[in-house]
Amino acid sequence: MSMSEFRSDTSMITLTTDFGTTDWFVAVMKGVITAFNPKAHFTDISHHISPGNIREAAFVLKQALPWFPEKTIHLAVVDPGVGTSRRSLIIETDSQYLVGPDNGIFSWALLDMEIVRIIRLDATRFSSPVSSTFHGRDLFAPAAARLSSGENPLNLGEQTHSMIQIDWPQHEVTKDGFLGQVLHKDRFGNLITNLPSTCISTDDMRKLFEVRSHGKVLPIKIHSTYHLASSNNPALISASTGFLEFAIKDGSAAHQMGWEAGQSFELIR
Repeated sequence: MSMSEFRSDTSMITLTTDFGTTDWFVAVMKGVITAFNPKAHFTDISHHISPGNIREAAFVLKQALPWFPEKTIHLAVVDPGVGTSRRSLIIETDSQYLVGPDNGIFSWALLDMEIVRIIRLDATRFSSPVSSTFHGRDLFAPAAARLSSGENPLNLGEQTHSMIQIDWPQHEVTKDGFLGQVLHKDRFGNLITNLPSTCISTDDMRKLFEVRSHGKVLPIKIHSTYHLASSNNPALISASTGFLEFAIKDGSAAHQMGWEAGQSFELIR
């Protein structure tokens, strides 16, 4: 049984965009959805994704989506390819719907989900004209609204069997430690890496490690909380994301280290 067969008209809809909250874009999408389904419930995951940064959005969605209940509809618009030949999709999983552009934005969240079917949205099946610059308003919001009201996704487009994927950046195990990279910088300046927390043990908490990147060497300790970290030197924290992250107590590791997402490094035991 697909979710469309038991969906009610009180579905939760999440929104993730790079629109910010200064302009009208997010409010307009919510207005479109509410006009179609006044019972829809909204949760904003983030509207402060860096403009056009699909990988950043992919990481945020990977972290957020597992915590939502079944039947949630996730609408994500970080869409530098809007108005081009890129496709618009509904991805039905074993528990939730994902609505957005076919640019890999849901790739990392889908690592933890089972795909049931993929629908390519057909603009001719929507009543209003579709602009070339605001598919969030004209395609994705109406699609989410109609799903939330119980409509079969096949009414909105045709089934397809492919979509663009962004590969997960795997860490590497070396004879001396690990090769990793920074996946995300959060608003506190913490640098979340692709090294799973399981890479380190309780005994490692008492050891001094080295981090090497682009010819620079940094001594570093591993802690279980931000409070235990130094206010002067970055530490690696075993964080709630399930990954190790660079952090400084009461400060920004990103600022002090001069790093951003994408920075590669080697962690030496």
